[in-house]
Amino acid sequence: MTIFQFNCLLKASIFLMVIGLTSLITSPTHAQTASKNEADPVDFWADVSRNHQVQMGIDTWSLHKNLGPAGYYENNDLLYLADSYSDRTYQSTAPWIKVNAEAKSNNKIFRLRYDNNQSVGSRIDELSMDWSHRTFGLRAGVLSYKISWCRTHDMDAPWMRENDSFCTVRSNSTPIKSSPGLQAYVNSQLGSFKVQSVAGVYRPMLLNYETQEFNLYADPNIHVVENNKYGMSINAINLNNGLELRLSYLQNQQQGNFSGRETPTQRIDQKARWFFSAISANLSPVLNLRVSYLKSIEHADFSYPNGYVTPGDTYPEFFFTLDRNRLSKVLELNYQHNAVNVFSVAYSHYQVLNKEQPAYLNSHSANITYGYVKNFGLNNNSISLGWRHDWQKGLFTVMQYTHAGVKQELNYAPGLASTQFTQSTGDAVGLRLGYSF
Repeated sequence: MTIFQFNCLLKASIFLMVIGLTSLITSPTHAQTASKNEADPVDFWADVSRNHQVQMGIDTWSLHKNLGPAGYYENNDLLYLADSYSDRTYQSTAPWIKVNAEAKSNNKIFRLRYDNNQSVGSRIDELSMDWSHRTFGLRAGVLSYKISWCRTHDMDAPWMRENDSFCTVRSNSTPIKSSPGLQAYVNSQLGSFKVQSVAGVYRPMLLNYETQEFNLYADPNIHVVENNKYGMSINAINLNNGLELRLSYLQNQQQGNFSGRETPTQRIDQKARWFFSAISANLSPVLNLRVSYLKSIEHADFSYPNGYVTPGDTYPEFFFTLDRNRLSKVLELNYQHNAVNVFSVAYSHYQVLNKEQPAYLNSHSANITYGYVKNFGLNNNSISLGWRHDWQKGLFTVMQYTHAGVKQELNYAPGLASTQFTQSTGDAVGLRLGYSF
């Protein structure tokens, strides 16, 4: 299937989704007729069931930091506390809202998941239509890649801000959250396990959903011209004991043009692969353990754009090859003390390894000279404690404490001892007042 054919198919699927959604919304929920005639549109939609849940509230944070000298990046952001990479101007007290909505009719399901807070801004994480027949199904619309395990839309979440940076920082989470796409899935039963296998094709730039995503080498002067993704996942749950297993893979290919003041336009080609695995197990009726592992392998090449044949006519271009590996490991333990109190503890390890190598093109020939390799390393470790209490009539509170530490290292040639040049720590205490309806 060509990209043009896929885009046509995806646009048609989204059009059908909108028509189906309109029918779901405008049809009566519990209409009754005297005769059961499937040709009667009122009777056809009589069994539509809808449910939705909205949560909103106020978060307030108190932050204390011990920052080392500025390094390759600002330590203030790399601690990944509440003010890190905020999508809006950070406020110590800020509102938030999240919405889950679903409508079902026979073998069709419409889903909407919306999130709005100062960390990620305003974002639709899912807006999809799901059609199924026996064990086979299709989904179209804005879809989740299923490559992370975030509590963004869990209405009973015990955290104000999760430990995994891929869940709370927009620059990290956007490449693996969701985009317009098409998924096919198969449901099966293996012993006591219910299994769903999913394969998907995604186009983040379709319908202008996400036109700036360029996850490895991001710069406001880059014009993104291509961003295509493909993925698959297997999710299994044991119906007897609640054991849940997840395994996912996602790859993307991006291309952009970068214009600098002293250099001609460069073309940047990026490729990335993401691997995700996770397990959730009930250690006892009141104790649950969640473990997740996420790894990325990313590569970027800088070159002249197509059609650029006379490099000697302008300022001699310089190129980069950039490799980045990222790793996120999260361990979380949740204790359900009673019906209204949940206590949680979590540990997170987030690691980044960058290898950057410049290459200089001689202005009078095609000879390329490679410069020194620059290796950059980042390690962020954090531990969090959380307590959620559900009051009466939809009110709830969440208290959270997080301690985070970050260390950066840099060297300019392979084989040389790494030089640690900055280290910082920070603490965050937060209180959430929320209302669910």
